[in-house]
Amino acid sequence: MWRSTGFREKSRSVRVLIGAVALIALGVFWWGFPKPLSATERRMVGNWNHRDDPIPEAPQGSTRVWAFATDRSCRIQVIDTASGRILDEMAGRWSASEEALICDWERKLNGSGSDKYRIDSVSDDEVVLRPRGGPEPYDLQREARR
Repeated sequence: MWRSTGFREKSRSVRVLIGAVALIALGVFWWGFPKPLSATERRMVGNWNHRDDPIPEAPQGSTRVWAFATDRSCRIQVIDTASGRILDEMAGRWSASEEALICDWERKLNGSGSDKYRIDSVSDDEVVLRPRGGPEPYDLQREARR
């Protein structure tokens, strides 16, 4: 009888251990599995252009090309309108809700960190953002598909 009790305790311990490992594996899988894109995010996937005013480095103005990918990577390139030369570039990760776009940059134009933009509207051809809730909107136009 003593043997059967010890066997049951070992068997129970093994089952508890297997259950704990399975729960941990499930948690890691759930946490690491990418969250599906929201309806707003699906509409924003692609390349968008925004014209900037002239600056000394680009006297004829520049274009910001915003690229949002389905894997949540994003990139902004600032391109001199006259020469087509890339003046600056940054990349990171993005997410969006109905109200806000958040870009977590690996390297920002002026430092590092995150930028939050209020989303005024999203359509198939235009996204209107307000940087940090500011008064001047960014009107992004969808880049023509090649």
